[in-house]
Amino acid sequence: MFDMMDELELDDISRDMITVFVSIYMRVDWKKVASRSIATDVFSHKLKVSGNARTVEKMIEKLSHSLGVQSIFVDPGVIMRLKKSESEVMRRIREETIYYTLLTMEANKMRRNGR
Repeated sequence: MFDMMDELELDDISRDMITVFVSIYMRVDWKKVASRSIATDVFSHKLKVSGNARTVEKMIEKLSHSLGVQSIFVDPGVIMRLKKSESEVMRRIREETIYYTLLTMEANKMRRNGR
């Protein structure tokens, strides 16, 4: 996933955030979760709400469960790196939700296209 992230020219924190978000996004059963809504809108809303969690781990748990995802496949080192910048990560989620939603959509599209 990091090769395609190079195309997006992200800082390390953003790369790790998008790695986690894409891992969650691709596990969602969108037919069940967003049957009457646009997936991007649903993800953005759930991401915004998860930004109120106290820790990175709780944010990931809250976002995953709110989208019906029980587990994700992410290197624990990614989460540990996010934990080291926890206040910045949580601030970005709360204040830059749409930006991170768009980055997640783009990274997911690149993943699907094999880039």
